[in-house]
Amino acid sequence: MHRALTHGSARALVQPPTRFRAISYRDPTTAATLPVASDDLTCVDWQRVALQESMRVVEWIRYMHQHEHKAVLKLLEALRPAINYGEQRTPQWRNLAITGLPVVLVEILTEDGMFSTTPGAFKDIKYSIAIMSMLALCFRIVVTFDAPQDPNDGDWIFGCLQKRDQLFHTLWNVHYLCRTRRSTIPPDVGMPDLLEHFPFPAHIVVSHMVLLSTETSQRIPLSAHAAHFLLYYWVYTPDASERTSVISQVYAMMKKDMAESIPVFVQQFIAACTAEKSNHLIRFLNEIVPYARGHRTAGGGSAYQYLYVLTALLRYGAETFARIAVSPDYKSVELTQFLIVQCHWQLCCKEGSRDNAEAWKLIFGMLECIE
Repeated sequence: MHRALTHGSARALVQPPTRFRAISYRDPTTAATLPVASDDLTCVDWQRVALQESMRVVEWIRYMHQHEHKAVLKLLEALRPAINYGEQRTPQWRNLAITGLPVVLVEILTEDGMFSTTPGAFKDIKYSIAIMSMLALCFRIVVTFDAPQDPNDGDWIFGCLQKRDQLFHTLWNVHYLCRTRRSTIPPDVGMPDLLEHFPFPAHIVVSHMVLLSTETSQRIPLSAHAAHFLLYYWVYTPDASERTSVISQVYAMMKKDMAESIPVFVQQFIAACTAEKSNHLIRFLNEIVPYARGHRTAGGGSAYQYLYVLTALLRYGAETFARIAVSPDYKSVELTQFLIVQCHWQLCCKEGSRDNAEAWKLIFGMLECIE
């Protein structure tokens, strides 16, 4: 298992050994051969470290993070081929899993001061996104890949889930970075470039952590802020299937939590969006209403899930959304007409007593919104 990070006055970590470090260099002005200083990490071949000394990678990340060496960015970049974003595990992955790479990345990401906007800060947004992107690649290995499960995955998954809610809170605190729209990135861009932008890896980390929690039968309360982040992110992804997946995860968290948690969730979400003085809520309502109208999936499918989430927002955020609905910035379908049509549609497409009961619950909620 991995060792915890040390901070502040705790014992300083010792620089790990490596075979891939230059011990001397030629001075360009005097042509003399000079020894390399022990704290000079620019002379380390990080690609060879990542590929041939993978058991040392976590030690290096911990060491450079504690001592605030910018060379850690070079190692993180070199580490991508060692993790791979193809459809199979690399030979290095086993060592990275055994040494707890994903857990250490979560520990770093949830530290105080990450995503700093202070000029010159080591834990700035660039570094924080680099750490988060590496964590996203790790999560993809166990959630997305069809490769056989590795017995070592269980240990680090458990370690990550131990800090799950703290991770959700960290990313929700910087949710405004989602406004770096993915649609501004060229359509032919590859995953390495997508990982340089906040929204893509942040969504992978949150959604995959939700999936890992589901697979291990761990309920995620709305108070964990995963649903807050996902619902905010929904506006900024142009991917239709991703939008449906996001709503599905938010819906599942709302259904599994206590009923009294939903009004609190809605009010917190609205308050955060209002406080940032952006047009996020206007844009959200403009986009989610036609999206919900366009999903004609019967039963417990995406149409029901969209309407369930939207109805909760309108019901418990009535004052805010009523102002939006009558403002000139609201360009979508007239809300009362929309809700009446959806009441009829949901009732007609339900089959069986249980489905009818669920339909009526949703209809009563929508009728409250109309009133």
